[in-house]
Amino acid sequence: AIVRLPGRAQRTWLLWLIGGMIAGQLVVTWWQGLVQLQPGPALLMIFRNVALLVALGVLIRALVSSQGPRPLASSPRLPTAERM
Repeated sequence: AIVRLPGRAQRTWLLWLIGGMIAGQLVVTWWQGLVQLQPGPALLMIFRNVALLVALGVLIRALVSSQGPRPLASSPRLPTAERM
């Protein structure tokens, strides 16, 4: 599915999402350090989690604050209670 968000939200969402994915790949390579609770890999895991949470928050905020699809100008209007 293609996600198109309004304004700067698209760029912000993509940057945080890509950052989270790259950090996730690095976490896999430093897994033994993470198991031993070394500070570097642990901070990388924290960054990955925060990046993915921010990306999710940007996505939810953009979808909730959007006004939804606009009707086409040539589309017929349905009768409303006031016009009936």
